Amino acid sequence: VGDTVVHRGVLKNDNGSVADGERGEVIGRSLDEPTTKVLCKFPNCSSLNAPPSSLDLELPGGHRIGDAVIFKGDFIGNCGSVAKGDRGEVIGRAPTDRNLRVRCKFPNHPGLNVAPADLELQEAYKSKSNLMFRIPAHKWGVTWDELDSLGSEVADRFYARETPNVYAVVKEVIRPQCRRQHVSYAILRNPAGLTCNTFVSHAWS
Repeated sequence: VGDTVVHRGVLKNDNGSVADGERGEVIGRSLDEPTTKVLCKFPNCSSLNAPPSSLDLELPGGHRIGDAVIFKGDFIGNCGSVAKGDRGEVIGRAPTDRNLRVRCKFPNHPGLNVAPADLELQEAYKSKSNLMFRIPAHKWGVTWDELDSLGSEVADRFYARETPNVYAVVKEVIRPQCRRQHVSYAILRNPAGLTCNTFVSHAWS
């Protein structure tokens, strides 16, 4: 109860609707099928009896069970060791500091509690399809500082030239960076996703 979950697929019932990738909360056992389903609520659905197979558990840092990760530090303990660059797997929520750490297994450690800042998703810079599908659109965001940095980069690139339009910026600044890692600019800057609180639309010919 209280776990944040991510729904797989689109669903509608008498209580509302749930979109693919939408986040909700587990509020108890299903009253109808308590042994096979859990009761959840979502922003547009007040009550949904969902089988665990239709849900992904969202862990600290936006991780999910089964995520392939790379350790960014070094650790030696009684149960084993993990070196920088070791590849592992997220196996659940840490038993202590549950809202701050995830539990991971590595080749030389069966279960290490790790802060999200010490992990990097293996697929984050390898697969456009996996990463873009994994991160919902409402988390394709950038910070104001990142926009300021982009503005400075554009100014440096087009120094002493005519003021560029958006087409030129996309062609000469955005696409070359994104093409290397096959992701959008927002995901390039924030591989784990960044929740948007402001949306600006535009016209494109």
